[in-house]
Order: sequence, then C-alpha cells, then structure tokens
Amino acid sequence: MLTSKDIRLCSENYFIVIRQQSEMIIEIQSKNTKHCWLVQKCDGYTMLHHKHAKKDPYYHKHRKVLNVAQAISEIKSHDDYVLNQK
Repeated sequence: MLTSKDIRLCSENYFIVIRQQSEMIIEIQSKNTKHCWLVQKCDGYTMLHHKHAKKDPYYHKHRKVLNVAQAISEIKSHDDYVLNQK
C-alpha cells in the first residue's frame, strides 16, 4: 500500500499527479520531460512503468526498484538522460 510518505514523494513540485488509481498505484508526470509514470507498490518491491506522452496508449515496464524513493530517483535520472540527449 502507498504510504503518506510515498504519496508526498510523488506529489513534490517536480511532478504533476495525474491520478491515484488505487491504494497501490499512482500515476505521475514529470514537469521536465512530460513523460508519464506509473508507480506500483508490490509485495516487497516497487514496479515503475513508463510512457513518453499522455496520449500514448500504454505503459511499458521500465524498472523494478526497492521502494518509491528509489523510483523517484530513477525517474529523475531518466529525465537527466533525456534532457542531455537533446
């Protein structure tokens, strides 16, 4: 289940919260790249799903991480990579 700390991490000024789909999944968008992310809490790990734009029809699995804090770090690292490629 997403804790209040997890939700706070996903709600920081770096992101737009699109919606919280359930007590296990929150959908966010990076303000820097406009990429969308699903952060899904699972038993013992967190799964990160990604798509490049809101209009894209589906998410693809991006990475399995230990927790939401690590997922946020991964998103920021991904944003740095994308922004430095342009």
